[in-house]
This record gives sequence, structure tokens and C-alpha cells, in this order.
Amino acid sequence: MFFIFPVHADNEDKKPLLNRFQHYVSAAWGNGEGGEGDDMRWRTFEIRIGSSAASNRRLDFVHYNEGHPENNHRDGFAIEPMFSVSINKKIRFEMGVGPYLSFNTTSRNQKQYDDKNLGILASAVIVYSYLRLEYNHVSIHGEHPSDAILIGIGTNFPEGDVASDKSVQIAIMGSNFKTNRNGTEAALGGQLEIKQCVGKNFALSIDLIEEGEDALVDRAGVATQAWYVWWARDNLALSSGAGPYFVWNEREAQETELDGLISIDVQQQVGNSENGVGLLLRFSRIITADDTDRDIFSCGIAKKF
Repeated sequence: MFFIFPVHADNEDKKPLLNRFQHYVSAAWGNGEGGEGDDMRWRTFEIRIGSSAASNRRLDFVHYNEGHPENNHRDGFAIEPMFSVSINKKIRFEMGVGPYLSFNTTSRNQKQYDDKNLGILASAVIVYSYLRLEYNHVSIHGEHPSDAILIGIGTNFPEGDVASDKSVQIAIMGSNFKTNRNGTEAALGGQLEIKQCVGKNFALSIDLIEEGEDALVDRAGVATQAWYVWWARDNLALSSGAGPYFVWNEREAQETELDGLISIDVQQQVGNSENGVGLLLRFSRIITADDTDRDIFSCGIAKKF
């Protein structure tokens, strides 16, 4: 979902992280154990975006999928302060720990659930140039822990020279909605979004969402999200957002309900960065109280006004 734009290591050595924000993006994949030593079936992966104003400290936003041990499909989102120590010009050691909001699709007494819990994600990483060798440990009170080893790639990049922006952006997206239950099929839907930029790194949005219908879910609603934006270049932005989602549920006696929405996206501007068209990819998670959480994979176009 993310594009990696390497920065040559020699340039990094000559220009230390001073006086301006630097960002970090990585993707890693691996395997581990969860529960009673159950194998993760090589489905462990993470996406990580970080921001730093100092060479040895960084704040990372992480989407982490722990893998699929027996009767558990757990993943989630974490915010992880990272601290690093340089071993030499190309090798550094990183470590961090932070809160982890997890979602686990599991079965008990022949009924499926999507358990939500708040735990801890702890990481220890050796970075060599663009390569990452990483150990992750998840601890959740009352739930099984997990341990995994991952290998991946990542890079630093300087923040784009983007001026303070107060434009309004309208985006139209086609979306694939997948209810987090075994045996459900994906449904096609869409989103219409109006986003107000607030300065350089923050934005607020309102989304009209039509989720589409499967065997369990037939919903539509309005979501509001607050966004933090990382500028990889003047015309490439990585963003994470979260907020409430007000839903009209056709399957529950046409009742309204309040859910949550968490999103990560990447947007590439085409043409003029101020009034051109943006191409975007987005992953979102709908968080519900009735075990019908949904993953959303979206693509679309956006225009600033």
C-alpha cells in the first residue's frame, strides 16, 4: 500500500536529522508464535510510518497483523515511541514500546466474535542500510501473547517543502468491504469525502459511506476523521486518521448506531501540487460493538479547491 522512495545512505550521513522533520516508512513480513505456541503460518506483517525531529527519537504509527495461529486472526494499530542507537554509519539498533489496539476474529462455543482489546506492542530492531530485522512482542491482559521475527525494508526521507495549506479537497473512492467473519464475501461500495486541510500536517474530513451488502451487514453512514499527514515529497503524502462513524443499519430494524473508523492512506498528486488531481489508496477499519467489524480497501481520485 505504500511506496518506498530510498534516500542514499551517504546523503543521510552528510545531512543529519536537524532543524526539520524527517520521516520513516517501512514494511516487514515474517512469522512467530501465539497462544500455546501455535504457529503464525507466515502471515505476520507490519506497515510503519514514523516522524522525527531528532536523530535518535521517532514516533511511529503501526498497522500490525500478528498472523493466524489456531482459531485467532488478530491485528491492530499501535503508536510506538522509538529510540535508536547508531552502531556505525550504516547499522543502528532501535527499540520501542507503546499502546496497541487489537482486533481478534475467533470462535467460542460455535459462535464467532471479533474481540477488541488494548495491550502493548514492544519492538527491538536492527537496521542495516534499508534492511530491518525486527522482533515484536504483544502483551494483552487476559489474552494470549505473541512473539514474531520479521524482516523488511525501510527508508528515511526529508519532509516535503509544502506551505501551510487551508484548501478543501473532494475525493471519490470505490471500496471493497470485507466483514471480519469467516465465510463472508467482500461487498462493493463507495465513499465521498470532503477534507479541510488545517495547516501543513493536519486535516479534518467528512465521509459519506455506502458499505454494500453481504450476508451479515447492510450499512451506510457518515464518518468524521481527524488526520495527521506525513509529506514524503511535495506531491506525495502519507496520512493516518480516526474518528466516529454514524451508521444507518438496515439489518438491525433500521437502527442507527455509533461506530469508529481508523484509516491509513497514500496520495500521489498528479500535475500542479496546488490544484492538480490526486490518486489515492486507503485501508480503513470499521470498529463496531456487535462483532461486525469491516476492513475497507479503497482507491479513488481527489481534487483540491
